[in-house]
Amino acid sequence: MLENKNKLKIRTKTWATLPMLMFILLFSGSHSSLMAQRPYEFSLYGGGAYSFLSHRSSKSNSFGYSVDAGLGFTYLIYPLWGIHVGAEFGFYDTQTKVNAIKHISSGFFDSNRYEFELHTTYYGYKEAQQAMFLSIPVLLQFQTTKNQAYQQKKGQKVGLYAMTGIKVSFLVKNSYQSQIDKLYNAGYYPFFDNWLDTQTFAGLGNFDGVSSSAKQSFRVLAIYTLEAGCKLLVGNSLFLYVGAYYDCGLHDPLKSNRQPLGYYADVENLADFTLLSFAKRVNYMAVGLKLRLTFTPSKSKKGMVDCPF
Repeated sequence: MLENKNKLKIRTKTWATLPMLMFILLFSGSHSSLMAQRPYEFSLYGGGAYSFLSHRSSKSNSFGYSVDAGLGFTYLIYPLWGIHVGAEFGFYDTQTKVNAIKHISSGFFDSNRYEFELHTTYYGYKEAQQAMFLSIPVLLQFQTTKNQAYQQKKGQKVGLYAMTGIKVSFLVKNSYQSQIDKLYNAGYYPFFDNWLDTQTFAGLGNFDGVSSSAKQSFRVLAIYTLEAGCKLLVGNSLFLYVGAYYDCGLHDPLKSNRQPLGYYADVENLADFTLLSFAKRVNYMAVGLKLRLTFTPSKSKKGMVDCPF
């Protein structure tokens, strides 16, 4: 277990460090002589999305929203290709509801040493998550126009673009709420082919629901992102990107807070209720729209020229 935790910490540090190093290198390169030969652009952007938690292999209903805004820098390394890095601030709020979650635990023995199976049902499970985050995206960008200066010179009003890559989100303020409306335990005795579900003193029967809430410490969430849309020429060296985007979290930042379903089958543990681990995987997802207002200098007083492609 300790070895797995150490591996998780190493992977988290890698996700957090790599984009930061790339951002520093590209920012430093913006002042090098290479910038005299290749175009670049600065951007101000914002977006909003329908967000939810995808619980793999479970019948859950999840919904919510997210918003973000940030600054970006794109450096074109080839006529149609570029590297985009940025810094953005955002917020997401998601809720998940499941009508009933069933679980079977085996290998139990009663006071008379008869073996039985414990059938547990969690009714009306709900969980909500809210997070404020700072993100560093590192994306590969493709555009159909040769370069910004070309689009402006030819008066080509509309082009297409696509961006994809990884962004690392630092969850600086993260909280959750969870609850169940009712817990039901029933014991099945294979030897007698019979059920018991009224002995509440033995943890069998119906039990009142519980709820909990907590604020989490600093967490990191790696997100794969894909964005595509139109690039519009709106003024002298001024462009507007209008696109749709899709975000997919690569892991569950609250995985360590989730307890297996069998843990709360013991009703005494309900006093420390947190989150249920009822799906094989939990992924944060968002589908929305994003606007980017960009400025690209075609020439400068220091002798910067248009890309000669």
